[in-house]
Amino acid sequence: MNCPKCQSPHPDDAQFCSLCYENFKAKPRSEPALAVAHVDANVGDWTVSGPLLIREEGFYFFIKSFVDRNKAILRQGMPGGLLGAAAAGAVEALSPEGTPPEPCRPRATGEITELFQKVLADAPDIPACRQYFLIPKRDMTRLHFDILGMLCVKTAALSLRIQGAGPKDKLSGFLVMRGYPLDR
Repeated sequence: MNCPKCQSPHPDDAQFCSLCYENFKAKPRSEPALAVAHVDANVGDWTVSGPLLIREEGFYFFIKSFVDRNKAILRQGMPGGLLGAAAAGAVEALSPEGTPPEPCRPRATGEITELFQKVLADAPDIPACRQYFLIPKRDMTRLHFDILGMLCVKTAALSLRIQGAGPKDKLSGFLVMRGYPLDR
């Protein structure tokens, strides 16, 4: 066998080139991925914001922030006085700040750094997000675009709407090519 880099001859069982030190071991296959710099995903009463990485196995949502929309509305529109304070306190006790939506189990972003190295130009904020959650493709029962162009994802456990995922034709082509259950 000849070295692919310098063309020097080597035995077939050689693991690296003795001249230029090129590694002959098979390089891991790089899977195609689509990265979006920023999306807002509505998951139940929550809005999760951050980068999105779509790969063969599922959607990776990197958590830059998550906000309980009901708490935000109550904080802004709550009448004053003792009654208002009691109602706001009850809402705070039910879902403390910093708790992600129940169906989204956060995981450490550092665990999957090798998955997003090739897409950092498209979504450079991914490493700054400490957590992500994954929606596996096998769990998705339906994907479609609503009238406003948002991507709607349905699983047995949750439904979410993704705003800002990019041009519909580019995204839908990527999803169809990878076997996602996209309605057309």
